[in-house]
Amino acid sequence: MIAVSRSSLPQWTIAIDQPSSTVYAQARRSLLLTLVSVGGALLFVAAILAYVVLRSRRETDIQASLAHSWARLTRALAIAATPGEVADAALESLRSAIPDAVPVVAVDSEAGDEIRTASLPRSRDLDLVVAEIARLGRGERASRSLEDEPTLRALYVDSGRRLRDAHSVPIPGPPGEPPVGSITLLTSRHRLAPTEWELLAGFADQAVGALGRARIAEHEHELARRLQQSLLPDRLPGLPGVRLEGEYLAGSDDVEVGGDWYDAVVRADGFIQLCVGDVSGKGVAAATIMGRQRSVFRAYAYDCVSPADLMRRMLRHVNDEEMITAACVSIDPLAGELTYACAGHPPPLLVDRESGEIQRLDAASSPPFGVATPDDVVEARVVLPQQARLALYTDGLVERRGENIEDGITLLGKLLSEHPGITSDEVLRAVGTEIGAPMDDVALLLAVLDATVTFSVELPADPGGLPELRRRLRAWLARIGTAGDESADVVVAVSEACNNAIEHAYGAGGGTFRLSLSVDEELLRIEVSDQGAWREPVANDERGRGILLMESLMHEVEIDRTERGTNVTLKRRRGVPVPTEPATLTGA
Repeated sequence: MIAVSRSSLPQWTIAIDQPSSTVYAQARRSLLLTLVSVGGALLFVAAILAYVVLRSRRETDIQASLAHSWARLTRALAIAATPGEVADAALESLRSAIPDAVPVVAVDSEAGDEIRTASLPRSRDLDLVVAEIARLGRGERASRSLEDEPTLRALYVDSGRRLRDAHSVPIPGPPGEPPVGSITLLTSRHRLAPTEWELLAGFADQAVGALGRARIAEHEHELARRLQQSLLPDRLPGLPGVRLEGEYLAGSDDVEVGGDWYDAVVRADGFIQLCVGDVSGKGVAAATIMGRQRSVFRAYAYDCVSPADLMRRMLRHVNDEEMITAACVSIDPLAGELTYACAGHPPPLLVDRESGEIQRLDAASSPPFGVATPDDVVEARVVLPQQARLALYTDGLVERRGENIEDGITLLGKLLSEHPGITSDEVLRAVGTEIGAPMDDVALLLAVLDATVTFSVELPADPGGLPELRRRLRAWLARIGTAGDESADVVVAVSEACNNAIEHAYGAGGGTFRLSLSVDEELLRIEVSDQGAWREPVANDERGRGILLMESLMHEVEIDRTERGTNVTLKRRRGVPVPTEPATLTGA
């Protein structure tokens, strides 16, 4: 705005320039203040709206996270088969839902408390502290200061005073019974938000149903395990120079019994019959078939020396709807021989403990029971090493999903070869460590065989069995280093003593006699005993020379006749020829 005024001075005009008009200045200031106020109000409203939106989004995220944790817990609890798995499921869900807290979950089980916790600071009494947290949590819902609890103060200190409070809710038990567990959160905060308490209470309620199911399943699994064990031998037989070990391992935590089994029979004639089998399927049906086949094996093992004959008899008790694999082994530790037959089963492994050589017994295989016919079953015989280890097993030990079973068999042979003293339970652990825990049931039977220095058999009083007895005796003498004329003399003398027991001790009804031999560096001692009443033979110029023959072949001959039977003792000094004069004869 310009203001003009004329001056009294000639030719002068005075002009005053003002940059803005002051006429509307007050109005403009009022308008500006109004606009600023309105803008500030709008900004404040926008800030409030933003805060509300962010808070709402945060609450939505929290609720989504809690819902996710809740859903995960529900899924995990639905498949939890044991109380320990229930505790694991609750622990992982809590770690995800409240990441700034350290959860401790404790539940009851038949084996005792199952306690799970996330990482806690190392403490000398950490186990006791965790147990005390679990115990306190079984009381009422409460928050406790770790610093104020004498038994928990160490955890407060060891955590660098980071963990301050324990917030616990019990897991309720059946009506009228105490809690069956507890859920605790260890935090640096003195208080939990209401939603966090609701989450803990919800987790505890969810755990109640899952624990009920899990405890029922656990009880049923324990019954199934006991049933499985009742179908297996409670102990394995033994004899000098032979040690047997058996192991059964369930491949999963389900409540069904399996169809794997092992068994061993030691016959009176010194033969050892071994069997390992695997029935296809699980449950009561498989266990029934397994129990039946094991009983069939035990019954026929006393009648049949031949594994092939034994398997053919077992085949009679299998129908077309059943599928069974089996391996049968007959060991003659006296003669140092092993005969075997397999029906669709992994090959037994024979290891020389001195050289480490591994031999797969795979030369006598047939289809599984349920497919094989009696004509399919064959057997093979091998010579035992002086120091041997034999392994019979089911495929659950060496087979893993997606892996070649041959690799598992190779691993088993390597373990037996490189660790001559390894036990059956150590084999299970070593194989599981190397190729993973088994997914199927496992049966394992180990036999450790030494060259025995004793020969002890009980045989029927039947002269038809003497040729086989003489063959076994010659083999045993060779294994202990007795050969040539000395071996021949012993065999003849023993044969005569046994023949006398057969001929003179029993009548037409027959009976049994026992032959025992023991040896040390200097002396071979032989005993032939019966429980019959000695009958004098009918006079015959061709008979009655057995005693004279024994006297001519042994250094000492002793005959002891009693009302309970007759005992003949023969002694031969090793490496010392028998004098031409008659041996010393004693006894009545």
